[in-house]
Amino acid sequence: MAAAHEDFFNGRGSEFDLVQQDEFLLDNGDPAQDLQQQLQQHRQELLQQEEEAQQQQQQQQQQQDLVLNNGVEFPSGQTLIDKREDSNDPFSAPGAPGAPLEGPLGAPLGAPLAPSLEVSLGAPTGTPQGPPMGGPAPWGAPLGGPDLGAPLGAPQSAAEMLSPEEAAKQQQQQQQLLMLQRQKEELQQQLQQEIEARRREDEALRQQQLQIADEEIKGFYEQRERHLERRKAQLRAKAAAAAEKDKKDCGSGWARVLWLVERSSSSSSSQAAAAKEKDRPELGRMRRLLVELAAEAPRA
Repeated sequence: MAAAHEDFFNGRGSEFDLVQQDEFLLDNGDPAQDLQQQLQQHRQELLQQEEEAQQQQQQQQQQQDLVLNNGVEFPSGQTLIDKREDSNDPFSAPGAPGAPLEGPLGAPLGAPLAPSLEVSLGAPTGTPQGPPMGGPAPWGAPLGGPDLGAPLGAPQSAAEMLSPEEAAKQQQQQQQLLMLQRQKEELQQQLQQEIEARRREDEALRQQQLQIADEEIKGFYEQRERHLERRKAQLRAKAAAAAEKDKKDCGSGWARVLWLVERSSSSSSSQAAAAKEKDRPELGRMRRLLVELAAEAPRA
């Protein structure tokens, strides 16, 4: 016992102290290595959660763009809402899921530890003492800063990421689209009604024109029948007048023939010879006329 006290006060540890220190180190392990492993594991978990959050945000963004674009999906290009959301992207702000991850002390993950956290693994110097009041927390407790083990919250929707002014403007645009759609439907109905009314008017006008054409055709044929009747009456009257004139002409011709015969017989011989020579063609013509009149007399 005295030797142990002497070794302790002289700076030399006993075999029991060395064994106890080795067991303590084996039980607790390397604190720097454990911290590095914990930070690496938390970093991997955060990266995985960040990827899932980005995938969910992309799906929600596509759904919102499909609604804002009135059902038209744009495979490429960037809409006005995309540009607005880029300015309000939570992943571009520091401390957001898309920002570089920081460790418990504000340093980024993967950076070398500060010299104050490095533990010297040299010769043991006695029994380790507990942490002082107000000092650093034990290895099992978090070292302060943000809770790296806490799960990330649910990703915000596109509507929640918009500012109140942009949300109101977006709602106003949707209302304008609905109003334009209603106006379009009303105009289509009004145009259809006007087309039906015009078609009915055209049908009525066509029926009226057909009726007028039928009446005009009927009047034309009636007028033509009356004209034909008048023409027939005129022809009958003209034929009767011609027959009466023929009767009168036949009577006057017969009287002239008799006068010529009497005159030729009462003339002197000299005059008779001269007149006979002069009137011979006339007498021949008169004889032929008498023969014709004699032949036509029984028929009349």
